[in-house]
Amino acid sequence: RVTNPELFSLTRRDAPIPQFVNAMRSGGIEVLPEEVLNNLTFEHRQYPIRDENGNVVEGKMRDYILATYTIQDKQGNSYLTGFFAEQQNGEWVWRQLTTLQGANWRNILIGVEVDPGHPNDHEPGYRNFVFNHTNLFVVSGAMAHAWIKYGKTFVPEMVNGYYKQNPHEPLTLGIGHLFYHHQQENWPRELYDENIPLEERKEILYQFINNHLNDVFTIISPLMKRHPSLRVVANLSNEAFWEYYGKLGWEGEYTDWPLYDILGKNWIGEVYYRFEQTKEKYGISPDRFTLLMNDYGTQIPGLKSEIYLSQRRMIIEGIAERMGASPKVGIGIQFGLLNTYGNEYVGKYIRDTLYYLNNQKGRKTLTEHLNNMRREGDIYVTELFSGDTDTLIKVFDVLMQVDSIRMINFWDSLNRNQPSHIGIINKYNYSLNNAYYNLLYHLIQR
Repeated sequence: RVTNPELFSLTRRDAPIPQFVNAMRSGGIEVLPEEVLNNLTFEHRQYPIRDENGNVVEGKMRDYILATYTIQDKQGNSYLTGFFAEQQNGEWVWRQLTTLQGANWRNILIGVEVDPGHPNDHEPGYRNFVFNHTNLFVVSGAMAHAWIKYGKTFVPEMVNGYYKQNPHEPLTLGIGHLFYHHQQENWPRELYDENIPLEERKEILYQFINNHLNDVFTIISPLMKRHPSLRVVANLSNEAFWEYYGKLGWEGEYTDWPLYDILGKNWIGEVYYRFEQTKEKYGISPDRFTLLMNDYGTQIPGLKSEIYLSQRRMIIEGIAERMGASPKVGIGIQFGLLNTYGNEYVGKYIRDTLYYLNNQKGRKTLTEHLNNMRREGDIYVTELFSGDTDTLIKVFDVLMQVDSIRMINFWDSLNRNQPSHIGIINKYNYSLNNAYYNLLYHLIQR
């Protein structure tokens, strides 16, 4: 306390202990600042040392001292806050314990959405949260073909800002949409002209894909060379399949969407192939990229997850046959619990998910289902958002029991579209709420 009085202050609203106390009170849990400070539990721990590329150095560990305080609510949910100390120049230096450290120590990605189109994302308060509490952020639309002009300045600004504040912490940049069927803008008009022979339209489309991927790499390649520990997670496909009360299909079957219209079910494999070619052209190590096939409704057992897995197998087999090697493509799931689109069949998956979450047997079923999916690839939760803290905490309980969940990304964490939405931070003053401290508990103690 003597070496860092501001960090251990009991009266400054922005100090860690008052932040925790206020978050607990907002959730109906009464605790005094003095109780937190006087009941910290200390332990000696180690975590793996990483090299400048962000890779774990085998056999080398770093010592640290962990000081934590844990409290439970009436439902038995646990919340944790604390501090940690590391030696610097022969002295122990204390810092606030955040989900950034917890995620890195547990080797999981914890992040949020950032969007150049939302005012909050340009405010210092939100950026400080992103830089201090996450090791991932997903640029939701800034790299999609229709809006990449915004990404050319926004993405470097965010990445360089992160490393300025965290020069020794690895970062993962998430690309939300490479090509997305909801984006009808900015496609070459010739692709819609059926008077042009199909093979000619294919060549126009191939060139369009190549041009867009080059635009993406023109942005990320200098950043990856400047920051050796920067990695990229990109959605190869986003919401490519649909299920409607037992009927199944691909997006684009009943709408004008050039990728499906011209390439059919081969479009995902084609984009993968051209992404790999572009990556080699820019000379960046393959292990710094993770590609995902992302879809909604797959977090629960049923037809949607079945069509997703079956079509994914078909796509991967096709890529392997073409390239002579099986591709490494992660499973992207959307643990969405708000019907942000007012869409009836999306709402069905939300209602079913809530049904499973609201009893212990149902949460066990979800855990088993996700562990079964895990056998086909690592799982990345690309979109997690919830209508209330209690539901969000139940989601944490499920996800933290799933083998090798690699990522949890909070989508719309500032409840921009849903006034009832509660994420892990407050929209107006960027303070942390009790769900944040439950997540921190899972990262540190589980």
